[in-house]
Amino acid sequence: MQLELGPSFHDYSFTSVPVEGYPGQVAEDVNLYRVHKTAAMSAWTKVYVVRLSKLLGVINLDSSLTMLRTEEDTVMLAP
Repeated sequence: MQLELGPSFHDYSFTSVPVEGYPGQVAEDVNLYRVHKTAAMSAWTKVYVVRLSKLLGVINLDSSLTMLRTEEDTVMLAP
């Protein structure tokens, strides 16, 4: 499992994708519960899935993070 919280793995990894600052990047085998928890704490709305410095996809978290913030009860997700 690898969770990358800093600058991109390679300076030119994201030249074709407009990103702001240092986006959250995760490997393809990371537990999504941990990704969601870290994204909520860091206020990320997008997380980039990468493998060997190549972009595989983007996880958009806008709606799920907004829903979690507005619910009265804490949402418990299984790890």
